[in-house]
Amino acid sequence: MEKLRGCVIRNCKIYKCQGGGIMISCHGDVRLYRNDIHECGYGIRCIQFSRVAVWWNLIHHCRTSGIFMRLFSYGVIAGNDIYANGEAGLDIRKQADPIIQNNHIHHGKRSGIVVLGGGKGTICDNDIYVNKEAGIYILYKGCPIVSHNRISNGKAAGIAVNEHGKGTITDNMVTNNQWGGIDIRNGGNPIIKDNWICNGASDGVVIGQGALGRMENNVIHGNFGHGVWIMSTSKPLIHGNQISNNNDAGIAFVAYRENAGHHGNMEAAGNHGNEVEVSEEEEELDKIPSVKVATVEYNSIYHNAGNGICIKGSDLIKIEANAIHGNCGTGLVVDQQPTATVINNSITCNAGSGVAITENSSIDLHGNGIYDNSKHGVVTRGSGRVVCNDIIGNQMAGIQLGRGTTKGFQVLKNRVYSVNDYSISLLSFSHGVVEDNILFSGNYTHQYLHSNSQCVARNNQVIQCEHANYSDTTGDEISSSDTSLDESKKPLPVSHLSPWKLENPPPRPHVTSPKTLPTAPSKHVTTSTRVRNPKSGTSQQGSKLCTIL
Repeated sequence: MEKLRGCVIRNCKIYKCQGGGIMISCHGDVRLYRNDIHECGYGIRCIQFSRVAVWWNLIHHCRTSGIFMRLFSYGVIAGNDIYANGEAGLDIRKQADPIIQNNHIHHGKRSGIVVLGGGKGTICDNDIYVNKEAGIYILYKGCPIVSHNRISNGKAAGIAVNEHGKGTITDNMVTNNQWGGIDIRNGGNPIIKDNWICNGASDGVVIGQGALGRMENNVIHGNFGHGVWIMSTSKPLIHGNQISNNNDAGIAFVAYRENAGHHGNMEAAGNHGNEVEVSEEEEELDKIPSVKVATVEYNSIYHNAGNGICIKGSDLIKIEANAIHGNCGTGLVVDQQPTATVINNSITCNAGSGVAITENSSIDLHGNGIYDNSKHGVVTRGSGRVVCNDIIGNQMAGIQLGRGTTKGFQVLKNRVYSVNDYSISLLSFSHGVVEDNILFSGNYTHQYLHSNSQCVARNNQVIQCEHANYSDTTGDEISSSDTSLDESKKPLPVSHLSPWKLENPPPRPHVTSPKTLPTAPSKHVTTSTRVRNPKSGTSQQGSKLCTIL
């Protein structure tokens, strides 16, 4: 901004104007220092390639926004105190590209900063707090860089990305917001990386209504709802995050088909008037790349008050290479008909079962390490297959097939050891094929087959000790009368077993809570309760989105 050679406005009081305080247009160059602009129609309006330096001003109590940037205007807005304005603190549209840095933007009657209609900008190192709606709202192909801001105590979401908004959101501290940390909907497609999203009064991140986006290396901690709430038709990539100590599930997929225009989007358009219309240049922007399947990979999901991951959606989902550890519910719950692909995860030390598949649900569970959970390793009443997993050290049955398990369900080539129950339990009216598994002996017979089970169990091997094993090598179905072994061939008690090692076990995670963060709220509110009772922080359709700027 050293090249600015135009007008200087300094140490002025501009107030109670019927129109705006200051307007710069048509390549105007202006420097504004230490002014007090208040009770005007708007504070500052910059349009048509104007260049501005706005430093150390007070801009407050204007009837609309504090600062407008339009039509390729740019400059530096730094060190200002922008508060209590009737609409957004800053409103950036139509290819405007300012640098917004080290400002206090607070107590606005709507959002703190709005970027829309192809607006850009670099928003960094600001304190944005106690605004009535979103701290930063990106929509209609707005595409800013948002970094190193502190966004807190807002009455809606900390950051909202809606209506095909984009942008790069990195290294922000998003805390204590009323309706969650980050809310992405209606085709929003941002990059969200290295943020701390903590202690919100609702969910940490909400993704819905066909939203996309990439979430990478964020800390999502101590939120009152889910860590991440993903609604059906949304296809984000969730990669490498720490999701911990939230008061419900770490990640929840919810079966809800949103209607276009829900959450007041038509109201949003109405409040903007003609300026909401997307120009021809904006229509020519690159299309959002398609994503085939929602993907959750390489995350650490631990110490949440509910389940680790809960899938109750209606779309294909891929869960890969996550550490799901020490949650107060089940590690992974699958309650949907489209097949959930679950591969190479470590699911350990959860207070419930490792994996639970409900009736009429489908899973492809392959290559996972399911260790030391307080109930079953895998319990299923659905369809799909369980192949090449290590299911070791769980307190109840390693694998339990219950009523409702389909004829095509496959349990193949797993290594299974249970501490206090059967390695594989085949209950009444269960179906499926149990074949080529290695069963390590425990306190119970290696396998339990109920007299009314329709399962086929064959070619399974029992490891008794270091140099001996038992195998039903005939390949015939084991009937209920065959499950009792001769006394001479019974596996030795666990206390007499020699130590054994798995050949290629998935790593057991070393998980610790993020430093300097408080623990989650002590009161646990279940998903069903939150959906029934909007006062608890969510509406019937999910978390509340800030309806407009």
